[in-house]
Amino acid sequence: MAEADYKKEDLSNFQKCCPELFKAGKLKYMSLFYCPISVANVEALEYTRAEFESLELLILKLYDAGLHTTEAINQVTSLDKKLIAKMIALEENAYKHIKEGKVTELGRISLNEKINHVIYEVVKEIQFDAVTGSILRRELEQREDKLFKGTVFKADSAVPQRTIEVDEKVKNDITERLDQYKQPDIGILDKNIKEIVDVKTSTLRFTRAYAVEFEKLKDPMIILKGRIFNRESKIPVIVWKPVSISLSNYNYLKSINCDTSSYIVRDDIHFEYLKDEISRFNLDYETNSEVNDEDEYTEEIELRDDINKYAISLSDELN
Repeated sequence: MAEADYKKEDLSNFQKCCPELFKAGKLKYMSLFYCPISVANVEALEYTRAEFESLELLILKLYDAGLHTTEAINQVTSLDKKLIAKMIALEENAYKHIKEGKVTELGRISLNEKINHVIYEVVKEIQFDAVTGSILRRELEQREDKLFKGTVFKADSAVPQRTIEVDEKVKNDITERLDQYKQPDIGILDKNIKEIVDVKTSTLRFTRAYAVEFEKLKDPMIILKGRIFNRESKIPVIVWKPVSISLSNYNYLKSINCDTSSYIVRDDIHFEYLKDEISRFNLDYETNSEVNDEDEYTEEIELRDDINKYAISLSDELN
């Protein structure tokens, strides 16, 4: 299929998914490029409230009453000593209800409410676009086995930024995204991310994307292909949506009464690097280059020189 045909279909989908953007004047360009995607490991503290097992609650009550050894609890309950030791270790090391011979604040809350309050250390995988440093929403996350390890010479491509600035806004976006991982586990009353501890890039890949700019919007944006589940037809549906929009773009859309609730909004400064990269692109709306279905996803693709140097540098840093 010719590139022009791909673009026509993708543009139609984009307009259907985001009609409010098309109220912002003429579409100046929609230029295909290969967008770098950072796959990062996020270390976080997760807070849960769960139903107590009766034995767990009993052991914690007895410990709070001053019975701190397996022998003392065994004499009162006749429970197996190995089981008691296991429960004390669980309360101390996993639940953090006991520390240095005392019931912690978390343990005290758990006792008072008879609900198991726990803070766990968890590691989750999150994807960012490595140009604006914006987190990818759930529907825009790319399948890792469908990502390029490099990008072709003939197409425009963006050199990834070396680091992602994890400011408070990004932390909030990460928290919102991680909360979407929540599953209705048996016995879990609720589960929320309490704190983002660290974000480390583990992998760099590339995906087909478009750089887009509208006449009345100050900043360009990146749109990616994603999928949402259609509850009526019960099948996944392809969508093209922006990864994020700038604050100026957001304010303009709000001024013309557009619904902006579905967009990730970032300060304008995060789009300056995107503008620099776009300045090197061939922004002709139509192009004669072709993208074949069988070539869309490959194991290895030759890297452009500047990206290749960056990828080697990143690999050295990670190793």
